[in-house]
Amino acid sequence: MPAIIRHASVVITTLGLLLLAGCASVSVKDQEVNTLPGGRLKPKKIYVRDFDLPLDSLNVDRSGAELENFKKQSIESMSAALLAEIVKFYPAEKLAANAPAPVGNYLVLDGQFLRVNQGSRALRMFIGFGAGGTKMETAISLYDAGVNPMQKLLAFDTTGGSGAEPGVVGDPTPIGAAGSMAGGSMKGISEDTRRTARMIAYRLSQYFGDQGWITPDQVKAAKMQGE
Repeated sequence: MPAIIRHASVVITTLGLLLLAGCASVSVKDQEVNTLPGGRLKPKKIYVRDFDLPLDSLNVDRSGAELENFKKQSIESMSAALLAEIVKFYPAEKLAANAPAPVGNYLVLDGQFLRVNQGSRALRMFIGFGAGGTKMETAISLYDAGVNPMQKLLAFDTTGGSGAEPGVVGDPTPIGAAGSMAGGSMKGISEDTRRTARMIAYRLSQYFGDQGWITPDQVKAAKMQGE
């Protein structure tokens, strides 16, 4: 077999394996599931608190003021993405991280970033197919604010990472390669945020549907780990 054919075969095989390993995906793992006490009315609203993001959970190529700004933007982006998803099926409002929980027939959603890994933007830009992939992990808790102290109703974790978009190497077209170079550094964490917010909202919709708070057509199935 000519050397050029052997080389092409190796490249195709490698890209194929990276494609299989790098599919965009966020999954959910339940940790605790409880229900409201009998006789309680349907909660009026869910308050979404800004997520906690410890600096030691961040693995990004930033430091100092730039790192603090990245942290702030990450928290704000997650809050915005979550609210946009939740209001599709339930009244929701943002709650600042340091704000006291509301008193009354409400729900409160707390979250924490466990891991935000930027990966290699250069690898995503030039190779793609999961190379240099990002990683985002969160821990989510839903509380009943109608009792004091608040009762935890639902707790789950999410985990996921960047997808299998081709980079310059994987896209033979000049336009596609140029797009990979232009957008490779912008994708990754922002897409993980949107996918994670969507899966959090889907898991909430399943729980709300089980309680009879929303109609079956409003329920979306979250991807559970192991499925």
